[in-house]
Amino acid sequence: MEEKVVIVTGSGKGIGRAIAERCAEHSMQVVVADVDENLAINTAKEIKEKYNVKTMAAKTDVSNEEQVFKMVQKVIDKFGDIYALVNNAGIIRLGKPFEEVENKEWDLIFNINFMGVVNCCKAVLPILKKNKRGRIVNMSSMSAYTGGMAVTPAYAASKAAIMSITRSIAKQVAPLKITVNSVAPGLIDTEGASICNYRPEQVPLNELGTPDNVADAVYFLLSEGARHITGTTIDVNGGIYMK
Repeated sequence: MEEKVVIVTGSGKGIGRAIAERCAEHSMQVVVADVDENLAINTAKEIKEKYNVKTMAAKTDVSNEEQVFKMVQKVIDKFGDIYALVNNAGIIRLGKPFEEVENKEWDLIFNINFMGVVNCCKAVLPILKKNKRGRIVNMSSMSAYTGGMAVTPAYAASKAAIMSITRSIAKQVAPLKITVNSVAPGLIDTEGASICNYRPEQVPLNELGTPDNVADAVYFLLSEGARHITGTTIDVNGGIYMK
């Protein structure tokens, strides 16, 4: 079986780690890219030992275009190829009245959540185009539809922008058999989202989502089973937002 290399950003912990583990479980070689170097190193080591796959830790600030391109080059130097990119890195902020959200907060959130996706796609797409195959999955959010239940407007807007750019890129690269999709989690029980105080009774299924729930959706989009799906969003929200 061919070994496929996947880069998962923000995969030191939480949803990103669950995605990295799901990929490793299916024999993919995993690049754990995270702004926290120690977290990346430890996670990559643990995944390698648990799933007997090749891994690589890469300290990466996705908002820094130069760092992203250097990371991708290191991946090519080590593995020789890249099959997939999962843009999971992001930050969350609690909501507040719109007029109280300072421009520096908009800049911070968009630089990481949105430009991080832009930077990573720009770095990886030339490789996927050369191979005429590959997968990209971008992490959006239910807040892109709802405007957010507990998060800042800047966060919700950044996630809506991710859905839009997912469709734009998907249209351009579809003739090359490269698929580009997004996943929109709802209320997920993670350390990062703990500040939002989500409750199971807010969800029609009466339970908060888990990182594994999101990882299942992401891996499906990376798999051969999703080869005819592109430019769309899979919602993982337990029925809060139905469309």
